[in-house]
Amino acid sequence: MKTILVTCLGCLLGIGFAPKPASAQSAEEYFRRGTARVDAENYFDAVQSYSQAIELKPNYTEAYGSRGVAKFKLRDYQGALRDFNKALAVNPAYGMGYFNRGITRSYLEEYKGALSDLDKAIELLPRLATAYGNRGIVKTALKDDQGALADFEKAVGLDPKYAEVYRKMSITKGRLGDFTGAIQDHDRALALDPKDAESYFFRALAKTNLGDFEGAVKDYSELIRLVPYNGDAYLNRGIARANLKDFAGAIRDYDRATGLMPYNSDLLYNRATARLNLEDYRGAIQDYSSVLRNNPGDEPALYYRGLAYYKSGNHKAAVRDLTTVIERNKKNTPALAVRADARFENGDYPGAIADYTTILDTNSTDGSGYARRASAHFRLGQFDQAARDYDKALAINPREEALYHNRASARANLKDYPGAIADYTKVIELNASDASAYYERGQAYLDSGDAGTACQEVRKAQEMGEKRAGDFLKKHCR
Repeated sequence: MKTILVTCLGCLLGIGFAPKPASAQSAEEYFRRGTARVDAENYFDAVQSYSQAIELKPNYTEAYGSRGVAKFKLRDYQGALRDFNKALAVNPAYGMGYFNRGITRSYLEEYKGALSDLDKAIELLPRLATAYGNRGIVKTALKDDQGALADFEKAVGLDPKYAEVYRKMSITKGRLGDFTGAIQDHDRALALDPKDAESYFFRALAKTNLGDFEGAVKDYSELIRLVPYNGDAYLNRGIARANLKDFAGAIRDYDRATGLMPYNSDLLYNRATARLNLEDYRGAIQDYSSVLRNNPGDEPALYYRGLAYYKSGNHKAAVRDLTTVIERNKKNTPALAVRADARFENGDYPGAIADYTTILDTNSTDGSGYARRASAHFRLGQFDQAARDYDKALAINPREEALYHNRASARANLKDYPGAIADYTKVIELNASDASAYYERGQAYLDSGDAGTACQEVRKAQEMGEKRAGDFLKKHCR
């Protein structure tokens, strides 16, 4: 957890220095030397100076507190904790001691103890904005987001230029789904610190959640300008661009991110999806395969690789992948639908019918499912079943021209010529320029024994450009 640490150097403000014995004066000199070294970020030597001050003045509260801060900066959290404990044992009213011990405990993930310390710090120092800010951070770790927001609001009320808290507040609001509020807080943070890369990142996430993908792209671009090697920024900008249908731009971002995060499965998955949308099926299959090498149980990657195989014409590989998906999740309707189509293209019409039937058992209003199953029945010469499925499809989609055309073919094969003629007539009502419907209706009239009407129909088809009409007329209409 990133927290906000302040030293207790301000504790010395307002302290007067009366004449003291030489040893006490030497302790103060060591203390000031330690403070100067902290200011110079020379924390190791600062610890030595504070230790010398404590050696001369064993109950020197501020020296223990400041040495604890220096140890904290050196990431010696346990050592810092011991110093803060000693400072508070000497002076139980030492507010900055509670404050810094609370932060140290939060770094050690002792959140309940940290909360107790920060409560005490606020009791003793009620106008210390950083105490409220850090308590808010601890509350987020304890899943008390509403309590955290109240503390963040108090912190910026005390210090309106507290940029870090605006950022933390906005992240918390985003987690609670208040993306508009999160963006407003990030705006405030960036107004105070225009180079706050983290705020650009989280504001972009909030904009993405609100569907403002263009705004997200702009924020990620600014983040990349500030931090050129941030792989997550390229990944997320790619996702935003993909949502804008800029798949080529998305792939460029994913490629750049791959160089920074070569083993990121989310990145490979998103690039594969962009390639699939650009009909780069080979590239998509390669990326989905990489995802599956890292995580063989990734069902979406397996499904989409199967879809990519299907679209590339490799129907056998598609069936293999989709069968694995269905074995894991028998209710995966999209996988069943694509496998059914792949089986159909492979000539496995019984397998296709079985899949379409499974889909229709769970969704009896799927008109396209009835139509596809009808086509499979037709290929098997099961014209009666095909006609019944076309009946169901037309009950759902009564203005679908192709369905009437196909049912007419099934009826003609069943020698139901009046039914076929009625369907071709419906096709012509829906699309008067369909020359093939006139031709097929003519054929149905001929098969029903009405050669005169048949010839009239086919002559009409010929006038409309139907190429089969000439041979028909030579043979049947002299």
